[in-house]
Amino acid sequence: MQLVRFYQKLTLTRKNGEKYTLVSDGRLPYSIPLGQSNAYSKSTSPSTTQVTIQNLTPTHRDWFQKGLHVELISGWIDDEVTSFKTTTNGTISSVTPPEEGDDDNTLVFNVKDGTDYDNIKAIKIKTSKMIRERASQKELKSAISAYSKKQDAAYSKWKKDHSHATSAQISAKKKEIAAQKRKYTTNARANYSKTKKALDSKKKMKKKTVYEYMSFKKKTKSSTIIKAIAKKAGIKIDTLSLATNHVWINGYTAKKKPMDCIREIAKACSTDITYPHGQLVIKNIESGHKLGLYIQKETGILAKAVRQTDGDGKTWQLSFLYRSLTVGDVFHYKDDRLDGWVIVLNGTNEYEIGGTPTSSPVVELWDDYKKAQKKKIDARKKKDREAKKKADKDAKKKAKDKRSKRTKDKKTKSKKSSDKKSEGKN
Repeated sequence: MQLVRFYQKLTLTRKNGEKYTLVSDGRLPYSIPLGQSNAYSKSTSPSTTQVTIQNLTPTHRDWFQKGLHVELISGWIDDEVTSFKTTTNGTISSVTPPEEGDDDNTLVFNVKDGTDYDNIKAIKIKTSKMIRERASQKELKSAISAYSKKQDAAYSKWKKDHSHATSAQISAKKKEIAAQKRKYTTNARANYSKTKKALDSKKKMKKKTVYEYMSFKKKTKSSTIIKAIAKKAGIKIDTLSLATNHVWINGYTAKKKPMDCIREIAKACSTDITYPHGQLVIKNIESGHKLGLYIQKETGILAKAVRQTDGDGKTWQLSFLYRSLTVGDVFHYKDDRLDGWVIVLNGTNEYEIGGTPTSSPVVELWDDYKKAQKKKIDARKKKDREAKKKADKDAKKKAKDKRSKRTKDKKTKSKKSSDKKSEGKN
C-alpha cells in the first residue's frame, strides 16, 4: 500500500450553527497549512489537541473562539483506498492569536477532546420526610441572644446621648438593662417549656423538605450506581462495561462531584476510564479495539522500537507514519526488535506544518498486558467474595443475637408474670 498524501479536514461550528470547513491535503497551492498535536493516555479526564493554522484572513481567524465546537478528521489518501478517522471532536478551550510580525499569521488553539464533566457539583435530591414537631431550643437561644444584643445597643446609645452622666446614673442604667435581660430570659424559657410540653403530649408530626446527597441502599451494584449518577448529572457515557460489578455491601452515598464518584466506583471495579476520540468510555482497555492495521517497514516505520526502561520493562516506544490512534487500540507491529499484536497505552499523533506526519505510541504486547490485568481483576474478585462472605456471616450473627434476645426477653416476661400470680395467691 502506498501512502500518497496526508489529509486533514477541520470543521468549525459557529454560534449561528453555520459550519466552516478547512481542508489540508498536501496539494499546493490550494491546501491550507494545518498542523496538529494530539496526546492521549489512560487519563480519567479528556485530553487536549493543539491545532495550528497558517495564512487565514483576519475575518476567518476571528471565527475561532473559545467554546465553539471543532471536529478534526485525519488520515491518508493512498493508492488503494482512502480512509480517515476522527482525531478530535470537542470544544475550543483556548486561542492564541498570531504575534506581531508573524508573516505566516499563525493561529494556535487547543481543543478539549470530548466533554469535561469535572465542574458539575455534587448532586442533592429534594425530598420530604416526616419529623416530630418540637419546640426549638436553637430558636430559644437565638431569641435570647438577639434580645441581649438589642439591649446592649440601647445601652450604648443611652451612654452616647448622656455623655455627662454620673457614675451612679451609669450604674443604675446597667442594673436596669441587666434586669430587663433576666426578665426576658425567664419569660422566654417559661414559654419554651410550656410549648415543648404541649407539643410532646400531642406527638404531632410535620412534613419537612430537605436536600440530601444521592444515596443507594445496601448491596447495590456499581453499574446501577454509575448509571443513576450519570443520568442525574447529564453525563453521557458511550460505553459502560465493568470488569467486576462490585457490590456496595453497606450502600453508597454520592457526596463528591459526579465524575469523582464515578472514578471511585470504577476503581473499586478495577475498570479504566478513558476518552478515546472524545468519547467517555468506562471499560478495561485490555479488551482492546483491534484494528486491521499492520505496521512494518513497508507501511511506514520511521525508527526501530525502543524498550522503555521505567516500570517492568515491558513497554515499547514506537515511531511510524501517522495513524489516528488512541488508548486501547490494538494493531500488529513488526521489526527486528518487536513482533506481535500490541496495545496502545499512551502516546501522541502529530503533524508539524512542513514536517512528517508521525504517530509515537507507547505499547505493550497485548497478551502480556491481558495476563497482568487478569491477575489484578482476579484479586479484586477474590476481595469482593471475602467481603460478601464476611457480611453474610455478620448478618447471620446479628439475626441470631436478635432471636436470642427476643427469646430471653420473652422468658423474663413470662417469669415476672408467674411471680406476680404466685404473690397474689400468697
